[in-house]
Amino acid sequence: MPYNRTRQHVHNRGIPPVAFLDELVAWGRTAPDEIFAPNALSDIYSNILNTLGPWEGIPHRRAVMLEVLRVLGGFESSWDWNEGRDVSNPQSDTPEEIEAGIFQVSANSMNFGQELRDLLLNRVGSLDPIRFQAAMKADHALAMEYTARLLRRTVRHHGPVRDHYIDAWLRRDAVAEFQTLLADGSVSPLGQANAGGGSANNLGGAGAPGPAPSPHGGYAAAVSQLATQQYESYNDDNETDPQLRTQIRRYWTELGFQFPGVATPWSAVFVSWVMRTAGASATEFKASTAHSRFVFWSIRNKQNNTGHFWGHRLATYAPKVGDIIQNNRGNQTIDYDFAAAHEAYQSHSAIIVNLGSDSNGRFAITVGGNEGDTVGRKRVALDSQGHVVQRDSNPFICVIENRKA
Repeated sequence: MPYNRTRQHVHNRGIPPVAFLDELVAWGRTAPDEIFAPNALSDIYSNILNTLGPWEGIPHRRAVMLEVLRVLGGFESSWDWNEGRDVSNPQSDTPEEIEAGIFQVSANSMNFGQELRDLLLNRVGSLDPIRFQAAMKADHALAMEYTARLLRRTVRHHGPVRDHYIDAWLRRDAVAEFQTLLADGSVSPLGQANAGGGSANNLGGAGAPGPAPSPHGGYAAAVSQLATQQYESYNDDNETDPQLRTQIRRYWTELGFQFPGVATPWSAVFVSWVMRTAGASATEFKASTAHSRFVFWSIRNKQNNTGHFWGHRLATYAPKVGDIIQNNRGNQTIDYDFAAAHEAYQSHSAIIVNLGSDSNGRFAITVGGNEGDTVGRKRVALDSQGHVVQRDSNPFICVIENRKA
């Protein structure tokens, strides 16, 4: 394979060998999406956000992880798969603490998560520290997957990561090259925003017709799962509580916005963060601090028959899981025609995470940010055809259809 930007120097360790890059890209093409998917932990992605972020979906996050492993392998061992104990570490004196392999992981790191132990049991058949050391040297694919999963759990195990020594050597152009190299292989539909190598549809732009609607699965399922996860993690917290405040900061900064504090409305940022973090690229979903902006562009998408998100009138479309419902705020009565012609006005929107029916009729369950100063959940009534039932107070404006596979 041709390597250019991915063969840049790393500190005083030299240039990564082509053989290492070959193995890294081969692993990256087949590694499970779950390794790169968003989670609620302070992990490698939040640690290097200011260096390589914001994130633009699973393919981008996959390439970023490869860049981290490229640089970390240089720092820890100068890309030596057989590297042994770090003799400069006085605490490296038991089998559990002795480092092994290209990324210098030790057996005690498996305590950071059950998934790490499960991976070892599946691939090695044992949690014995001596066998762990041997496997980290001999099984290169295991070493890469284990280290990647570990970095999703914690940044404390690797000093160069924890102390941000690797940051100065991480390269955006190397990430871009990795993404191109990965696209030459295959990834699963959740991570693949652009199968076949063509350009992605630009939200609001003209061009080829937009994709056909996707069934409930793939990206829509990822959106629902992520929004639900945020609700379950934070609905008991107020925005001023440290845990939720920290997460709200993450919503802003991972999209490239400056965090203005929780007194500034953050509901549109929440929706944008979920849609982008679940796998939509920056060109596919127009992240914004105002709901009106991504609604405007979704309506424009529908008018132009392009893009992955289409804005519909309530009466013409029955929403599904992964869609977005927009409504008025402050007792306004803005309608669809106004939204189609204006980008700036107050409104709110939330993500549909489930559909159902009971004795009161059909309904959608939505999750939204900044609802009662927390991550909230609401029930929206649907008619017998599955359309949103209009209401008198703060009426609904638009439903954004999620057409991304």
